Amino acid sequence: MNHVVHATPDELGLLALGCGAAPPPSSWHRAMGYLARSLLERSRETGRPVAQLQATLLLPLELRLIGDPTAVHLDPADMIRLTLARLYELPELSI
Repeated sequence: MNHVVHATPDELGLLALGCGAAPPPSSWHRAMGYLARSLLERSRETGRPVAQLQATLLLPLELRLIGDPTAVHLDPADMIRLTLARLYELPELSI
């Protein structure tokens, strides 16, 4: 999750395309690519900069997970569910 939270839009674009992974990509790498695409799409939908969405929505999630000892049991599907919930939960960000 760290890379999605702290990457530049260009880095997110590469991650979204699956660049940088040795074949075959792991389920975690595919999940992070999906989340990178979702973040870029949400930025376009809301007209808000990627950095703003990262700072206001994803960074708090990352920090919460860092402090949660049960987070080690999360799988890629869990991470996708949690991240998408953050990206779409605020009423002022709905399309």
